[in-house]
Amino acid sequence: MNKKYFFKKQIRCLLFFILIFFYKENSFSQATVTSNPTANDIAAQLQTAGIIISNPTITSGISSQLGVFSNGTAGAALELDTGVAFTTSTITNAFSTNNLTANSDNLGISYNDIDVINIDNTANNDVVIFEFDFVAQPNYSGVLVEYQFGSDEYPDYVGSRFNDVFGFFVSDPSGSDPSIPNGVDLNSNGLYDGLEEPSLNLALVPGTTNSVSINNINGGFRGCNQDGTAADLTQTALYINNGHTGDGSTCSTNTGTKPIHVEFNGITQKFSAVINLIVGVTYHMKIAIADVGDATYDSGVFISSVGGLPIITTSNDSGSTTTLGGVAVTNVLLNDTVGGVVNPSVSNVELAQISSTNAGVSLNTATGEVIVAPGTPVGDYTLVYNVCKPSPTNCSSSSVLVSVLPVIDAVTETTTPVNGLPGGTTSTLTANDTLNGSPVTVGTNPGDVTVTPVTVPTGLTLNSDGTVTVAANTPAGSYNVEYTICEVNNPTNCDTITSVVEVSAPVIDAVTETTTPVNGLPGGTTSALTANDTLNGSPVTVGTNPGGVTVTPVTVPTGLTLNSDGTVTVAANTPAGSYNVEYTICEVNNPTNCDTVTSVVEVSAPVIDAVTETTTPVNGLPGGTTSALTANDTLNGSPVTVGTNPGDVTVTPVTVPTGLTLNSDGTVTVAANTPAGSYNVEYTICEVNNPTNCDTVTSVVEVSAPVIDAVTETTTPVNGLPGGTTSALTANDTLNGLPVTVGTNPGDVTVTPVTVPTGLTLNSDGTVTVAANTPAGSYNVEYTICEVNNPTNCDTVTSVVEVSAPVIDAVTETTTPVNGLPGGTTSALTANDTLNGSPVTVGTNPGGVTVTPVTVPTGLTLNSDGTVTVAANTPAGSYNVEYTICEVNNPTNCDTVTSVVEVSAPVIDAVTETTTPVNGLPGGTTSALTANDTLNGSPVTVGTNPGDVTVTPVTVPTGLTLNSDGTVTVAANTPAGSYNVEYTICEVNNPTNCDTVTSVVEVSAPVIDAVTETTTPVNGLPGGTTSALTANDTLNGYQ
Repeated sequence: MNKKYFFKKQIRCLLFFILIFFYKENSFSQATVTSNPTANDIAAQLQTAGIIISNPTITSGISSQLGVFSNGTAGAALELDTGVAFTTSTITNAFSTNNLTANSDNLGISYNDIDVINIDNTANNDVVIFEFDFVAQPNYSGVLVEYQFGSDEYPDYVGSRFNDVFGFFVSDPSGSDPSIPNGVDLNSNGLYDGLEEPSLNLALVPGTTNSVSINNINGGFRGCNQDGTAADLTQTALYINNGHTGDGSTCSTNTGTKPIHVEFNGITQKFSAVINLIVGVTYHMKIAIADVGDATYDSGVFISSVGGLPIITTSNDSGSTTTLGGVAVTNVLLNDTVGGVVNPSVSNVELAQISSTNAGVSLNTATGEVIVAPGTPVGDYTLVYNVCKPSPTNCSSSSVLVSVLPVIDAVTETTTPVNGLPGGTTSTLTANDTLNGSPVTVGTNPGDVTVTPVTVPTGLTLNSDGTVTVAANTPAGSYNVEYTICEVNNPTNCDTITSVVEVSAPVIDAVTETTTPVNGLPGGTTSALTANDTLNGSPVTVGTNPGGVTVTPVTVPTGLTLNSDGTVTVAANTPAGSYNVEYTICEVNNPTNCDTVTSVVEVSAPVIDAVTETTTPVNGLPGGTTSALTANDTLNGSPVTVGTNPGDVTVTPVTVPTGLTLNSDGTVTVAANTPAGSYNVEYTICEVNNPTNCDTVTSVVEVSAPVIDAVTETTTPVNGLPGGTTSALTANDTLNGLPVTVGTNPGDVTVTPVTVPTGLTLNSDGTVTVAANTPAGSYNVEYTICEVNNPTNCDTVTSVVEVSAPVIDAVTETTTPVNGLPGGTTSALTANDTLNGSPVTVGTNPGGVTVTPVTVPTGLTLNSDGTVTVAANTPAGSYNVEYTICEVNNPTNCDTVTSVVEVSAPVIDAVTETTTPVNGLPGGTTSALTANDTLNGSPVTVGTNPGDVTVTPVTVPTGLTLNSDGTVTVAANTPAGSYNVEYTICEVNNPTNCDTVTSVVEVSAPVIDAVTETTTPVNGLPGGTTSALTANDTLNGYQ
């Protein structure tokens, strides 16, 4: 039978307009779909706990046939919220609203898969195949696949050969699991035959061995286009009608209710495919879907995941609550295990109640809680529950024992306050607690309750009778005491409550105190200001221990410190006075329980005493400073310190003689040049801390006269040639033991000559001037020094002035080279010679030197001015010239030295020359190759005289001759060309001063001319020979 494809096209056109009309009625939110996933994307979406997928491959199909979706439940009303979808249509069309009778996307894909055609050999149209390897993990016994299958073949082609199919094909290629076929096509013919084992198809109709297909799950009637093909019409409970109408007697108009937001006319319920596996074995799975018979009317499969079949282990539970009802067990899954996970999520399993021995005891399958209804009688009840994944094939059940107990009620109590300082015990906290509506009795007998502390603040003790003992030194406050009362008959029947224990603070009282005076100079510490302060009527103890009080300063004057023990430290140098100290005492137990008071600290002044002092004498010449006149003065019995700091004293002058100054530190400065004598100095000392606390006294300052001493001096020698001035003869003379200063100012000394030799002059500053050209010798100079301040205070002495001769020094000189070809004159050889350390002047005047030759080489002349003349054509070399210089003033004061005169060779330069061409036929001679060669920058002269150069051939080509004058002779019949002639020129004066060069001799070819010739006739019959045709031809102009 052929499908009525034309009819289907007409239906589509009709339904297009119906779609527009009913669009608003049928539209709702859609699933979120991502098309064109990769094989890895699909594997990542499918894989869940229990297996590990590897090697994913899309074997058949195009990317638009596959997709990953989410929001499947809310957006499309699928029973699968997330997963993947494969379709013989496109993913976009598959997830569109079912507004067409059927959708047909003929994608032109034809593929024969051995497992798919094993179901139906025409299942090879628009085929999608996704396959992968997977390994089952520990705590899982198999593999679990959840899916839904839908098709547009519904309902019109139920009972026809257009039986679109799909499958989950599992195989064990390794043969490790005997329960799973290997799925190997041994003969590679694309069919299972012989002993070959087809892969196991997990996509079976529940409770049957039939594969999931159009003909095996449907609406329970054959379609209008049925062709008699066998069909199972009994599985309607597994089928969802998605908009088709009728009973098959006529074709569907597809105008019915469409509960699922997909294109397909019909879709199955969610199915679970389950199979047991061996942990660690690598299995292979193939997911395939195909259009059967033709490529029209598409189908699709929605798969949530491929995961392990978890091993489920449940354990019995127990719990209790009261007749008020409530939660007896918070979650029955707490001690259950699913796939190795303890306490699995309720949303990850299928939880169900199987039975309960009391209708008031039930299981909340959404949370796992066991709930007891209010009013349920006291007693023990059993509830049985089931945990499945999936249901009903993979389950485990356990029971819960629920105890319903009488009501126990602990009521909040607030106690009468207990004074926290001494502590005490409250009344019982259980006074208003009840058991079954009656006041509780605390004890251990049946019907009693026990009291157990839960949270009890530090310092409080909950006693077994329900009272609370408050420890001594417990801070005031409201203390929350949480406790639990439990029924003796039913120890787990308890109630917990928080009651309040009130603790009050004691009375605290700070009392004004006036201290015994403390001396303010050294300072000191008072007794405690808290001596009369009380806490709870008893004297306070200052400290940080419970029951103590702390002392905090409020207002404390500068210089006083309130200590933590209540005493006050008066700092050294505190002025005398009555100081108000305000402080606060606070209870350690209750830091806010405080009292503030002002007490008085008395500070007294020290005794001050100024004592008469006579100083050690001070020399009046330089003046000076005495030791402090206050050396024996005392403050508070101790030596005073003069200064401006607290604890010091200041010194104020009363009467001080002229020339003396009383300093602020108590010393007296005696001015320089003060006459000797005893001077009375009256002064006053006053305490810095207390400026009116003073004492006045008169002390004596002694002033003495200086000593003068002239000492013999021997001067450093003065060179008699230039003369000069010595250092001062008074260098070691002293006044008052210090070097004298020569001058006319107070404190200086004057110098007066007594005996001074001729040629020497004693200057007023004590130096001696030696005239130029003074003979060497030791000269005695007698002089007197007198004090300016005291002109009769003098001393006389004789000192010695030394006069020395000058040093003459001739120094070896090496001259700048002189070119020996033209000759020349050097600079003076005496350039670095010295007389008395200064460059010599050559001449006959006093102070000059003369130059005398000793040994001078031939060709060189030593001139009287010290220069040397080098003759022309002097060979290059280093010439030693020995000479003597003598002082004009002292002709025997001489020095001899040998200097070196350098004579250099001139620069010789042979330059490459290219000659004017020479005709090679007759030959000839070139101009000189040396035409541009130079010696000392001038053109060379070739010859053997001094100043000339010689020419020597190095390499000369055959046929050419280098002549001694530098020309080249070219032999007759020399071929034309450029000939390299290498030669050397050397200086006659310095035969080793040479230069070599290669020049080019050009040889040209002669002119050759062939001329047209007409011969005398030759008789052609006998033949003959003409005259030469070259008779008029020329070479170089000649025949």
